[in-house]
Amino acid sequence: MKLKALICLALAAGIINMSGCAYFEYFTDGRYDDHDFFGLSEPEKFSDPEDFEYTVNPSGVVINDYIGDDEEVGIPYQIDGTDVVAIGDFAFSQTDITGIYIPSTVVTIGKNAFDGCKNLKAVNVPSMVNSIGQYAFNLCTSLQQVSMQCEIKSIPQYAFSGCSSLSDITVASSVEVIENYAFSDCSALTSFQIPTETTRIGSYAFSNCSSLRNLGMNTKLQQLDSYAFNRCTSLSFNDLPKMLQTIGDYCFYGCTSLRYCSTYEATMYIGSFAFAACPEFYHLTIYSASATIGSSAFANCSAEMTIRCPAGATSVIAYCNANNIAVQDLSLY
Repeated sequence: MKLKALICLALAAGIINMSGCAYFEYFTDGRYDDHDFFGLSEPEKFSDPEDFEYTVNPSGVVINDYIGDDEEVGIPYQIDGTDVVAIGDFAFSQTDITGIYIPSTVVTIGKNAFDGCKNLKAVNVPSMVNSIGQYAFNLCTSLQQVSMQCEIKSIPQYAFSGCSSLSDITVASSVEVIENYAFSDCSALTSFQIPTETTRIGSYAFSNCSSLRNLGMNTKLQQLDSYAFNRCTSLSFNDLPKMLQTIGDYCFYGCTSLRYCSTYEATMYIGSFAFAACPEFYHLTIYSASATIGSSAFANCSAEMTIRCPAGATSVIAYCNANNIAVQDLSLY
């Protein structure tokens, strides 16, 4: 019995001590990180009103500037008995905050409100917010997690541009437009669920999102503007939305992981250089007989590039013949 006990003790000691406590690190290094960042839930303590410069208007309190020293900032629901309803333009811009709690009384977040907050890690935009300004979270390079359950109609220009650590974002279904550069250069973003009400994605909206692989496309999307997914080198999908009408110039330019996809009856225009510089892209199915294709749409794609389309798609067939692209009659498949 003593021998067995000694063996067990020796084994236990070996496990605990191996590779500088590697066993402990294996089960703890990042495996209990539940991303419970400050600001995603109500803090135990709110910031002192003296930490803010603010004004009071008939609607309520507007936070104009943060002048405190705390890195974690809990904006109170009220100041002097009046609801805090807005975060003004540039209010927290270029500050060193790591966390922010935005109370449910806030309805407006101004332009550049958190622009350049390079240490900010997470944001919860409360449900009453109906307006977010341009550049609101631009260049928040440590921002990892965003929850936007507010009923906004658009994500504005440069709203999250350059948020190179952003990997987890939830956007409400009410968003109808994702404006130009909204998520450009979000290089850690691996998936994005396009809101069901979204009809247009603006120019460069997801440009250079190099880790973006998966797009949820159960949506009313009708228009992809120029360069919308330019150089999304990990992007891969099979079917574009059935209501999509326009694929803008250079839309998927340099998406080197794309291999094939389908467009449906609603698609009328595939832009110039739309799928250019996609060397693995070898097949496109076009269901619309009225579709047209811009110049060099498939430049530097696979040498085996083939387009399958209806026999009556005269413009597409003429384009294929003029550009040495193999064409197949859709009715035969």
